[in-house]
Amino acid sequence: MLNLIDVVQERMTNDEQSLIVTILSGERQGDKVMYDGSGDVVYGTGIEGFTMPTKLETQLFTVEDMECFLQPVEKDPEILILGAGHVSRCVADQFLFIGCGVTVVDDRPEYLEPHYFDERVHLIHLPFEELQSKVSLSAYTGIIVVTRAHEFDSLCLHQVRHVLPTYVGVMGSHKRIYHAFEVLKAEGWTEEELAMVYAPIGLDLGAQTPEEIALSIVAEYLAVQRHKQGSFYRIRGTPMKYEFVEYLQQHKQETLAVTTILQTHGSTPRKAGTTMIVHADGSIFGTIGGGRAENEIRLSAVDALQKQERFRRIYVDLNDDVAVKEGMVCGGNMDVLIETYSV
Repeated sequence: MLNLIDVVQERMTNDEQSLIVTILSGERQGDKVMYDGSGDVVYGTGIEGFTMPTKLETQLFTVEDMECFLQPVEKDPEILILGAGHVSRCVADQFLFIGCGVTVVDDRPEYLEPHYFDERVHLIHLPFEELQSKVSLSAYTGIIVVTRAHEFDSLCLHQVRHVLPTYVGVMGSHKRIYHAFEVLKAEGWTEEELAMVYAPIGLDLGAQTPEEIALSIVAEYLAVQRHKQGSFYRIRGTPMKYEFVEYLQQHKQETLAVTTILQTHGSTPRKAGTTMIVHADGSIFGTIGGGRAENEIRLSAVDALQKQERFRRIYVDLNDDVAVKEGMVCGGNMDVLIETYSV
């Protein structure tokens, strides 16, 4: 019989939308239920009275007098960059920095020399007109078009047209984009389709250098993915990441503690949904913010492992942290769930 982690990994591998609901109080405290994107139970026993929320984001809620914690499950995002020039290299680095997988495609092999890119970037030499037939475009959460000329931009857009409204952004001046879109309209693109393309790409940060342009592109991608306008300061919540599921699978013979931030108040280094895995010896995978607060959570997790507690909930006050006293952060508190797993 498959356990929860097996089911999570299988569904992530198949790119199937899922969410996990953890029951925090009542007779079923500690139980976990996984639902698919349509609200059907795929693991565990369904929660009576539960309905799918309008927005699938990390959140606490109450149903039938039970406090519950909802966390979306998703793979790390994959980015496809079309074009391998100077901006492309900077964009690739920025996306790697925020935890995305990156693939770069260009029709010029000399621009795809390994020394131009981080070793984690997947490089593909391919004519742009073969993208749709040779690359699984639906696997990407973002497609960045930064080719050397508008005719190649148009060629790429025709190749990725079928994956809209997946995030697709095109670099270029307003004049270049205007003329490109006029050509696309003449070739059958609708206004609705063109409205789904982010062009010119990037948030208006006043970017000038390739590095700054890359930052504006990644910022816009994040804003779109988070359904924001680019003026936000903090992220509401973090989905369960594939790397944590893989890590648990790799340590099947060991009992581990999984710590998850349920909610925060005030200024905290991490937000709801952030996860950290703790071993019995106190070593960790991931981070929940560092400093005294993380150490307190880590020690509590080790104690839960030693006492073989399946479920523990703690409240961590950051207002007495050294960083707060030195003015490095404003202070706040975190509501943290600790669960022990034997996969």
